[in-house]
Order: sequence, then structure tokens, then C-alpha cells
Amino acid sequence: MTTLRDIAQELGIAESTVSRVLNNKGRVGEVTKQKVLAYVDKVQYHPNQMAKSLKMQSAHSLGVVVPDISNEFYALLFKEIDRLISVEGYTPILFDIGDDVEREEAFLAQLRSHTVDGLVVATSGSDAYRGLPESTMRRIVFVDNLPHGDPECSYVGADNVKSSYALTQHLVERGHTRIATVVGPAGESSALERLEGMQQCLADNDLSLPADWIARTNFQYADGYAKATALLDRDDPPTAIIAQNNVLAYATIRVARSREMQVPRDLAVACFDHLDAYGFMRPVITSMVQPLDQIAAKAWELLQAGIAGEHPHTLHRFDASFQLGETT
Repeated sequence: MTTLRDIAQELGIAESTVSRVLNNKGRVGEVTKQKVLAYVDKVQYHPNQMAKSLKMQSAHSLGVVVPDISNEFYALLFKEIDRLISVEGYTPILFDIGDDVEREEAFLAQLRSHTVDGLVVATSGSDAYRGLPESTMRRIVFVDNLPHGDPECSYVGADNVKSSYALTQHLVERGHTRIATVVGPAGESSALERLEGMQQCLADNDLSLPADWIARTNFQYADGYAKATALLDRDDPPTAIIAQNNVLAYATIRVARSREMQVPRDLAVACFDHLDAYGFMRPVITSMVQPLDQIAAKAWELLQAGIAGEHPHTLHRFDASFQLGETT
């Protein structure tokens, strides 16, 4: 790859002169300027953006850390962030944790090395953020889940307790008294909050939630399928199941169909964030939907403040919207 030194040697001028021309800074004679620009065009020179970002302490890129990009929620979140930051000249970089939670700490290193200017993190509940300095934490905004260790941080998400309460109340009003749930990992704040909202609602309606009706999963499809199977194979199966995300809902409905159960006649299913951008999926699942556009916009607002050196640490929760589908 052609470097500044190569250009300078070829043209017989100083590297600093080439740099001034390419950055349009400082005085350079018109003849020399045109000579440099012509040669740069000839060799199709592109500056080393990594080296430039290290020197300027700005990469004009933003990392987006998600646990599972195959989940529509995270795919749409990334797309919304891309739409917002691109008009400001930033480039998004996707970091997918997948099944390896240790990768989250590796992605954090990208912020320390200035590969990215900031991170929007849908954490899997990692301890990687415990004890980080303020100068690093202000350039991170968490969405969907809070990190372990209760660090002072910026967070944007939905009011999970309130949303879960409303979704459970909907099933109660439909006459269901045997309501189970397929939940996420105990280490994720959204999973804990959604379970809390459900338990509050059931208690207020003099209903119980037996411990063995709480099916804990890793939020992935295969695990959701296995746990929903165990619930529906019981001698006393529930008449309704709340799945804590869309992926777990898809798994639950597939298990029901494999047993020739009709949804919602034989089993009602509700979930969080059934997102269908093209209106193609059937059945439409009754759901509480987080406002992705508002979450992304607020996260970008807080991140811009943090990158600028401000200390915007705040927890901001939006109301989710109820979407009545065909499954309850």
C-alpha cells in the first residue's frame, strides 16, 4: 500500500508537505499541490485510517455490541443506530457476542485502543465493566441490559417491570390462571425485571407462579425449544406462556404445533418484541414492543455527550407499546 513516505520520495518533497496537501492545512505552492494531487490520484492512495485515528484520538466509528444478531430486535437496533450516526459521519461496527460471553471483554478492548470512539452495548451481563475509569465509562451506553457490578453508567431501555405486568394482566383478563414463563438468564437485568413484573401482577390477582413454571434459558432458540417442551409435556401444563423475547416465543409456538395444539385455543402465547418489518410472519404474536427508534436516538445522544467529555450518566426507560396479536 502506498504511504506518505512513498509519495514524498517519488516527488522529491518532504512528507510534511504531502501531509499538508492531503489535509488541506498549511501553505503549499500551487504547482506542488497539483503535483501531489495528480500523483495521489494516479496511485489511488488511501490514507491509513487506523493510524490516523490513533494520532487524532478519534476513529469516527461506533461499536455496537449485541448478544445475537440473528434476533430481529438486535438487527433492527443496529440498523437504527446506523441510520442515526451515518449522517454525523460515523461508521458503525458490529460486534456479535454469540455464545461466547468472553468476547464481550475482547470487544471492550476496541474502545481502549481507539478503534472505535464509543460503544452501544446490549450486554449479556458481563463483569467486564466493573472498575473501569470514568473516561472509559462515559463513552459507553448500555441498552436492553445493565452490566454486572452496578457501575455508574448510562442506560437506555424499556420499563420491563411495567411492560411485563401489563402483558400478564392481559392474559389474566382473558381468563388464564395457569400462566408459565420462558425466561432469559438470571444474570441479565431485563430477564429479572420481566419476571418481577409478571410475579407482581399474578400476586395482585391472587395467582401464583410455581418455581417449576419458570423455565430459565440462555435466550437462544434451541434452549427455548427444549424448555417449552418440558413445560408442555407436564401432567399439568399451563394454558398460557409468556416468552421473554421473540425467539423464545417462536420456539414455544413450534413446540405447541408439534403436539398438534392450536394457538391460542389450546395455548396462549405472549412475548416481548415480536418484530416483523414486512408483516409476513404468522401468527402475529401478542407482544410488548420496545420503541427501538427512541432507544437508539437517546443512546446516540448520551454517547455524543460522553465522547465530547461530558458526564451524562443516567438511566432512561421508555414505555413499551402493547401489540394485540393472534396468539392470546
